Amino acid sequence: MIANHLWQSTAFTALAAALAYALRNNRASVRYWIWLAASLKFLAPFALLMGIGGRLPVPPKTAVALAAPTATVVENLVFTLPALPRRADPRPSILFSIWALGLLAVTAHWARRWRLAAHSPALEPGVFGIFRPRLMLPAGIEHRLSHEQLRAVIAHEMCHVRRDNLFAAIHMTVEAIFWFHPLVWWIGARLVEERERACDEEVLRQGADPHEYASGILEVCKLYLESPLVCVSGVTGADLKRRIEAIMTARVSRGLTLARKLILAGAAVVAIAVPLLIGIVRAQSPSFEVASIKPAAADDPNSNLRPLPGGALHGVNVTLRTLFRVAYNLQDPQISGGPSWIDSAGFNIDANGGAAGLDQVRLKIRPLLAERFHLKFHKEVKQMPVFALVVAKGGLKIKDVRREPGKGDGGYSWGRGRIVSQLAPLSEFALLLSGIAGRPVIDRTGIEGNFDFTLKWTPDDYRPPADAAAPRSPNEPPPDPNGPGLFTALQEQLGLRLEATTGPVEVFVIESAEKPSEN
Repeated sequence: MIANHLWQSTAFTALAAALAYALRNNRASVRYWIWLAASLKFLAPFALLMGIGGRLPVPPKTAVALAAPTATVVENLVFTLPALPRRADPRPSILFSIWALGLLAVTAHWARRWRLAAHSPALEPGVFGIFRPRLMLPAGIEHRLSHEQLRAVIAHEMCHVRRDNLFAAIHMTVEAIFWFHPLVWWIGARLVEERERACDEEVLRQGADPHEYASGILEVCKLYLESPLVCVSGVTGADLKRRIEAIMTARVSRGLTLARKLILAGAAVVAIAVPLLIGIVRAQSPSFEVASIKPAAADDPNSNLRPLPGGALHGVNVTLRTLFRVAYNLQDPQISGGPSWIDSAGFNIDANGGAAGLDQVRLKIRPLLAERFHLKFHKEVKQMPVFALVVAKGGLKIKDVRREPGKGDGGYSWGRGRIVSQLAPLSEFALLLSGIAGRPVIDRTGIEGNFDFTLKWTPDDYRPPADAAAPRSPNEPPPDPNGPGLFTALQEQLGLRLEATTGPVEVFVIESAEKPSEN
């Protein structure tokens, strides 16, 4: 994030420099505002504007589409994953320490100069104060400068009173925070240069005699010390030789034409609008910033897909069918077509970045399917047998569990003859049952909330191993050979049952897909 902000601010400064060069014959005050915008950009990351854009209201139709439930469960899906212990990387701490030392050094430097400015009796005329600026004149200056010279010098300082110290202090903050970036110091020099030239132009516009004005500045240089801080605006700052030449030639800068005003206004609108629009688009079409997909080992018996905190996704030996099912909230009978390997080829997936939240992670899988698997499909509506999940006669035997803050999203993990629910709704449970019952399952319980439970049953095709010492997965105990079937277990253990019926079902037909290149 820091690197992104730095290169974006650098690019913005380059554009500001090009714009300032194009307006080099116009008034200095225009270029001053351009350089001030470049300075403020360091304090306003595009990510902030993009975040604001992502929170702006969108048209109702789009908002409803994004807010639609996206509950899907896959084999061994785990919605929360405990952090694994790992060795701390010392580099961030070292870099932070270096940055903090630089910040402290720059701040101490500014503090020393402020004391010098506040206690020096020989300081040039200047404007003191940030929010209540005041013009301070050295004692006896009226006897050392002619009336016309003093009048021009005071006119120059009065141009600073309005805002210059505040903006100079803001840029000093930028320099202290980004002391390591040479561009911020270069921007500071440009700000002082254009600020002083803008004041010179204004003094001449008010009718001051160029010769008297230039002589007054030179007299101040001979008699007094230059202000040690840019936030204590004096009269002798910037490149004095160039200033005197410009004053003596009485060079008149052109005002902005209508076309140039429109260009500047357009540039300002674009600088703000583009990050906002990017934020809006990202909020509606989330995607992973970085995604690695590699073929899984052919003999790997494990298979899981885990949304992680921060909007990341981790998958081991995940098939394309599983990804498709998760991304589009489908049940197995809703997927048809496609090459034969969508059920046999597994992939290890690590994807990071983008919007967080379980629903957002699921939505981010969709562009991953299109870009990396080149997945193409169409939709059809078919009448087919379905199961309706309803409450059994004896009533529900499980209780709603309140989801505690910080506990993460709920979900299911499952294996052969076993489903474990952790803070998950029954709507997701219905989706999971469809892969076991062999047809789509529709949640018609009408019950909301989150539930913790364990459902155990004996699959119809289960056969206990003949050898009691046969190897088994340590994480998946075998089903009880004398246990109930799925339908009986649902009613006895959960107070739910499946009713056979028919209904229209949206079917997603895969037209084509390709195995992704390894990265």
